[in-house]
Amino acid sequence: MFCTFVYENQKVIREKNKDYQRQRKREYDCYIFPKLYFPYLTYYLWCMMDLNYDDIINLPHHVSKRHPQMPMYKRAAQFAPFAALTGHAAAIREAARTTQEFREPAADRLEILNRRMAELRSRLAEQPQIVVTYFQPDSRKAGGRYVKVTGRLLKILEYERLLEVGTSEDKLRIPFRYVVDLEE
Repeated sequence: MFCTFVYENQKVIREKNKDYQRQRKREYDCYIFPKLYFPYLTYYLWCMMDLNYDDIINLPHHVSKRHPQMPMYKRAAQFAPFAALTGHAAAIREAARTTQEFREPAADRLEILNRRMAELRSRLAEQPQIVVTYFQPDSRKAGGRYVKVTGRLLKILEYERLLEVGTSEDKLRIPFRYVVDLEE
């Protein structure tokens, strides 16, 4: 009989505890989510709000004694636009940039170039003024562009198969195979 009483008593206590927990949860939910349980109260409070901020509008601006004020240029930097896709514009420009294909000179054109090179080789000590049209390969994509350069012929490097041309800015080393035209 005592065991039955204790068991029944524990059962009642458990039920009361569950009711208490349900009540606490309901109160908590009302506190956290008032719109769910009291939409009319939320609307009422909103209507009663003073929207022109008369109570705080004339208060002095708070200035911290601990932290120095942020300079204006740093404040402005917080609101500056940023590039979400860094490098995207550069990639589009690179894709839009056109290149030309390298066209091998014909056999008769190569013969003319060889004759001019032999003539220039004989006058190399004078460092003659020349105009070279050559193909400059692109380092990023297939193809390249044709460039016309005016300068003094400094060297003809036979083993490296290069022309060294001195311009007003710098020295250029142009591979023989990319030379398209040579003029004096």
